[in-house]
Amino acid sequence: DGFAAEVNECVFFEIGLVLGTSSSIDGSVYFSVPVGTAASTINPWGPIGTAICIDTTGSVYAQCLLTLVSQNIFLHALLTSSTYGTRVLNVNATRPFAWDDGDKIYLQGMYRAT
Repeated sequence: DGFAAEVNECVFFEIGLVLGTSSSIDGSVYFSVPVGTAASTINPWGPIGTAICIDTTGSVYAQCLLTLVSQNIFLHALLTSSTYGTRVLNVNATRPFAWDDGDKIYLQGMYRAT
């Protein structure tokens, strides 16, 4: 499911995905946006939102940032193997866990439109 609303130059979005028997994740996780992005932004690689990934075991991974590259929203998991998050890695088929039927992704954010 998804929702997007454009207010002047701002696009607000919410996306929810529950994996089923006919869906799978192979490479990096990304979603296409419905409205074009502004060519000039203050920080084109800066975070535009957050996401949570929920495993069917009940584990919730909430350290996901979203970045917008061209017209795609990419999910990045914050690596927290030490006291503080040290770097960001693309969410993919095995990160932050191996995806299976019933696993969920929820994301929300805002970016500047063309």
